[in-house]
Amino acid sequence: MASAATAAHQQRLLRALSYPFDYASDGDAASLATLVTWCEDRKIRALEIDDRAPLRVAGERWDGAFAAYLAELDCPGSWPRDRDACVSWLLWKAVECEYDDDADAIDRDACVSWLLRKAVECEYDDDADAIDRDAAAAAR
Repeated sequence: MASAATAAHQQRLLRALSYPFDYASDGDAASLATLVTWCEDRKIRALEIDDRAPLRVAGERWDGAFAAYLAELDCPGSWPRDRDACVSWLLWKAVECEYDDDADAIDRDACVSWLLRKAVECEYDDDADAIDRDAAAAAR
């Protein structure tokens, strides 16, 4: 189960990505499978469409498929031991891919500015004084 700070951080990233579903960071396998599938289908797109099938439905083979997927993406965490870190990393990967999609249209400084604005906009929903400055700095 994610700490309150980790869950809040993940929710900010989900809002920045315009994630359309509820995500339960409490270990709900179906919610996580939906999140992973959405990130891969809409933002990351590292796999061929047919190769995404094992990620679509939570079940006994899902953990292995997700661990292999994270390894292919070079995630530094180990699934399922580093559950929260892997989910946060995947969300940042989705943000990175969203930027890469628009990289030709915007420059790096504009991207950093956009990420900071999105973080501030999302933070107003929680607490304007608690902006995750480390995450914003990592985007630089």
